[in-house]
Amino acid sequence: MKRWVQRWPAGWHFFRKSIMADQLISERVMAIVGNTLLTYQAIEHLMKDIARSVDVSVPITLNPSESKAKAEKIVGKRVKLINASTMGGVVKEYLKLFEPLTFSDDDDAATEGSYRIKFEINTGEAERNTRAKEIEALVAERNWVVHQSLLELNAQEIAVRESAVEKLRACNSNAHKIYSEIQIQAMMHADVRKRMIGPLGEQLQKLMGTMLNVTFLMHDRKGMKPNKDGWVPVERLQTRCREKFGNELMEACAATQTKSVLEFIKKQMGGIEIQEHKTKNGSQLMYRLTN
Repeated sequence: MKRWVQRWPAGWHFFRKSIMADQLISERVMAIVGNTLLTYQAIEHLMKDIARSVDVSVPITLNPSESKAKAEKIVGKRVKLINASTMGGVVKEYLKLFEPLTFSDDDDAATEGSYRIKFEINTGEAERNTRAKEIEALVAERNWVVHQSLLELNAQEIAVRESAVEKLRACNSNAHKIYSEIQIQAMMHADVRKRMIGPLGEQLQKLMGTMLNVTFLMHDRKGMKPNKDGWVPVERLQTRCREKFGNELMEACAATQTKSVLEFIKKQMGGIEIQEHKTKNGSQLMYRLTN
């Protein structure tokens, strides 16, 4: 009959002997280490929950089924990427929660329609920088606990061990503080996502429909009658928009916090150029499509 024998890795006996030399301290230290590691994991999960949908852009096409398929592919790919990330890797996406909405040159040069959902906690630049430094410090503390703390907690010198225990306690305290803050943020984020499925989601779909309708109208050469260089009077576009969409367009302006049809077009529509052209009687605002 074969006997089962547990073979411990090299160095384990020294580690076990050293840890057990002062059992009370060892149990206390190990409890703090375990609690701290679990708190870091909880923080990472909350960050990922926020990062999965903090800033997502998906294309819109004339075919609803095609749009849905593209959106599901993009969102699915993002979810897999976030799920596979470490805390250090997900921090950049999480911190987008505190960044203002901006558009890149690639966004402006896009030739297809798209809509973007961005969650944001309004803060000033100083607050954003402070938050980034706090999270950076948290990641550094986590790396110390995970990768380096054992050597110091298990050192021969009493002063080194005591210093490491104090550092561990500080890491634990900070981890719980950050966890409480991110937990509130994650709850708020989840609540907004939930509301977007209901009435807010219906408003968003209506807004997207209005934007598409305005885009199609702008591309209607027969109706808008551009000149030989492609320029169309902005007033003509605004008049046609009011005639065709009426209250629907005004609701879209209110939803996007734009004060006029022109401001709505300038802020929400990509691929458009607006200039002031001289005329016999003064000047006139003109627009033309750039894609």
